[in-house]
Amino acid sequence: MKSSLCIVANNIHSGGGQVVLESFIMSELKNYKSITCHVNKNIKWNIELPENVKIINCKSDLFSRLKKEWEIYKSSKNFTDIYFLGNLPPIFKNKSHTYLYFHNKLLIDASMAKFSTKQQLGFYIQKLWLNCFLKNVNTVLVQSSLMKKDFSKKFPKKNVQIKAYLPFHDIENVKKTPPQKIKNSLIYVGSDLPHKNIKPLLKCISHLKSQGIEIYFHATLSPECQTLEPELLKCVDDFIHSKDRLELLTLIQNSEFLVFPSLNESFGLPLWEAKQLGTKVIAADLEYVHEIIEPDFVFDPLDTKDMERVIKRALQS
Repeated sequence: MKSSLCIVANNIHSGGGQVVLESFIMSELKNYKSITCHVNKNIKWNIELPENVKIINCKSDLFSRLKKEWEIYKSSKNFTDIYFLGNLPPIFKNKSHTYLYFHNKLLIDASMAKFSTKQQLGFYIQKLWLNCFLKNVNTVLVQSSLMKKDFSKKFPKKNVQIKAYLPFHDIENVKKTPPQKIKNSLIYVGSDLPHKNIKPLLKCISHLKSQGIEIYFHATLSPECQTLEPELLKCVDDFIHSKDRLELLTLIQNSEFLVFPSLNESFGLPLWEAKQLGTKVIAADLEYVHEIIEPDFVFDPLDTKDMERVIKRALQS
């Protein structure tokens, strides 16, 4: 067993990033005597933290991040390994083996979706950061073989080792309870970001319901979502944006279908979760989907009519 691990995750506080963070902690407990974790002060934990995990709360703004990285650099010799979560490498070359967990495909390719100027500027700055400081990393951890290939192609001259690593751990806790499938129920797990392709999906669900087709639609969206028209949100029967992870996994298990229209993913965790939990998957016919699962139904994510046709066929199957 190794001596100590330092995890730096001060820009993670919710969503898929938090799933990765909590999974890292629980997966690595068997490998290290102690874990020190620097996290966003606003995080609300979904797990019970073991005694040998020390939590240091910090802010996520740029100045606080730079200050934190300097502190970690000065103390880096005290750790066996250091993991940086959140896609960005450290700006200092630490004295222990340094890992970067990279899980944002949009920093490699964001071409299929339309992003605002502000979002595009954010991607540009993060890409510059990656190019400048990736040399400070010994190993890059990604979520799939496809991501490994794409990362290597994007950064071909960087002298780092790239490994696929999936630390997810809590599916078995849900599978202990027998599923109670709700007929004609669809669940969408994702955000309202442009690449998630949620607007066409909502239009499809609305149109199918207007035809008298029975659908019960759950979505991890907020009824006050500012990026989506209120008229579109009327097709959502159950807004589940505030559910904790185990509750969400139970909802996936009890749904008949998971529908996943995303244009771009580094992995697509809900797809993997749905298959593990016995839920049928209706998904975009894209490479990232076929790499990790065998979907039950696929559609062209850029063709709303095809999306609607396939969802209707799945419901009537």
